[in-house]
Amino acid sequence: MFRRPILLLALFSPLALPAAQFTVPAELSLEGQAMLQIEALQEQLNAEQATDKSREAALKKLEKAIQRAKRSSAGLPAMHLYAALGNLRLKRWEQAAEHAHQFISLEQAAQRPEVLLLGHQLAAYALIKDGAEEAALAELAQTDAWLDQTSSRQRALPQSLLYGNAYLGLHRLKDAQAAFTAAIEEGQAMGHAKAVVEARVQLAHTTNEMNQWKQAAELGHEALKAAQADDPEMVGQACYYLGITYVDLREMLKAQMLLEQAVELKLRYGHKDVSQAYYWLGIVHAMQRRNGLAKEIFLRGLEHVEPGDLKGRADLVGQVARAEMGVGDYENAHRHLDEAEALLAEAGETGPLCHLYQNRAFCYLRQEKFAEAEHTCHLTLSYTTSTRDQSNVHARLAYLYVAWAKTTPEQWIRERNLQGAAYHALIALPMAEERPNKEVLASLPRTMRALLKETSDRAGSIGEMEAALQSYLDRHPDVRQQWQRNKWLPLP
Repeated sequence: MFRRPILLLALFSPLALPAAQFTVPAELSLEGQAMLQIEALQEQLNAEQATDKSREAALKKLEKAIQRAKRSSAGLPAMHLYAALGNLRLKRWEQAAEHAHQFISLEQAAQRPEVLLLGHQLAAYALIKDGAEEAALAELAQTDAWLDQTSSRQRALPQSLLYGNAYLGLHRLKDAQAAFTAAIEEGQAMGHAKAVVEARVQLAHTTNEMNQWKQAAELGHEALKAAQADDPEMVGQACYYLGITYVDLREMLKAQMLLEQAVELKLRYGHKDVSQAYYWLGIVHAMQRRNGLAKEIFLRGLEHVEPGDLKGRADLVGQVARAEMGVGDYENAHRHLDEAEALLAEAGETGPLCHLYQNRAFCYLRQEKFAEAEHTCHLTLSYTTSTRDQSNVHARLAYLYVAWAKTTPEQWIRERNLQGAAYHALIALPMAEERPNKEVLASLPRTMRALLKETSDRAGSIGEMEAALQSYLDRHPDVRQQWQRNKWLPLP
């Protein structure tokens, strides 16, 4: 969650576009008027200080000019081009793609490779932002032939950068990693410093998503250095991704410093995704059990969520609830979890329900409402798709059953809970090792040891679990040494 903002739009600047290709004869009054609208739109759409209201007004004037113009009008392609850019700025992805396709259609007869390449790239970008990555890949495939007919200096944007973002959206991480690596070289050949920075930032982020955290940190520092040199506006984004990498590496001081810098820079440059930086900064404090401060940061992040971003709001509200659990405010925690669930229902999102139900189960567990926690955990499993999430839920169930057994006087319920704990631990452990899950690998072996302390019976799943734990300690001598120092070995 909150990991993949794509910032390609800033690269489609007037300087990057072959504007000379769209010159309109000055003696034609209609085209002359149209070009005035185009010039106004260029200024209002690409100036960072421009407001959405001023961009909207300029775009409406241009739309009227397009409607009045004849298809043979010399200025019509340029009008559609800047209408596409205007809709991109206003996040109207479908309209942007439509205008880009109109531009391509009008320019098809002239067969100018660099112009057609630009049109397809604009359409592909709009499709990526609209979540239609497969369609974007098809769009880009149509333009591959034009690459051989254009020099690197004639291109508006590295083709590999668009491919990388499409692959990233489809979670084809190896393909994305290769594409971003190629985009760095392509951008350097084009002399497009901002594109190189974007590619470096996205390469570091993709590498982190592949759980290659140390390499991601190295790439992240390279991206940060490049941003500081060539694209100050991207420094905040580079800090943001590098901060997340240090969260994954559990180097919390570095993560905190980078995320605080990301918040400051995103606010300074008016980035609309600043709520995401607040989210991860709050996570850093929550992981260090500074729940009161974490809640304040999450609430601050809610002030910056973009209108209509129901999922982003739900994510932050869910973390407010988590922070409230940390200080024992369970009533407000459940209230905020209900609010987050309602937001997700309104947004039509089901994927994030996995994390929301995990938090609700945790809240019930802290309240020692074990039956409600058990029901919620099993409900959570119906919404989990990733190995990481599944290992989290099974580890939570193992912990739950051990805690439940400790408070249960009835022997048969106690035995059922211990066998259930062993069963879920046997599922969670290999999952956590398959896709490294530091939280589970840190807590689950201790849950397994606590289970063995509760019974001398090694029948069924409990015996299998004991063997699995011994095998895990054999494979991880550093954990075994730590346990020996803590006098946790031999096992009960």
